[in-house]
Amino acid sequence: MNALGGNSKTIMIACISPADINYEETLSTLRYADRAKQIKTVATINEDPTETLIRELRAENERLKKMMERGVMNVPIKPGMTDDEVVRRRSRWEEEMKAAMAENEREFANRSNSLTRKITTSSPSSKVELSGLSERPQPYVQMRRCEMAISRASTS
Repeated sequence: MNALGGNSKTIMIACISPADINYEETLSTLRYADRAKQIKTVATINEDPTETLIRELRAENERLKKMMERGVMNVPIKPGMTDDEVVRRRSRWEEEMKAAMAENEREFANRSNSLTRKITTSSPSSKVELSGLSERPQPYVQMRRCEMAISRASTS
């Protein structure tokens, strides 16, 4: 039962009446509330895939920069390699990492520019329109009426 699913926590308030004229509605509400208790939702964060990629690229660049600054290079050194071979491998590896970082920065800049263009060129006429509105009282108004009816019934 995932009818109330979404990206938020859902709270449901069941409004019932102690009056016998509302017996059927109260019973129906209690049955629905019992079924609604079984619904489990998991809130998730909506995240744009582009923003996720940009964040990951930035993190990777920072990680690579820190590795280069500390001199921690995972260059495979085979037994019997001379110091010159180790230095050449290390410098080649550093060049590859610098190239990877430059590529990440270019991709980040391209994505950022693309998003900026999309935002600035989006049509200003895209307005939010409300549809499906009715003259029925809103749930909050109905709940307040029910609370008032309960308080009147309890004071009588």
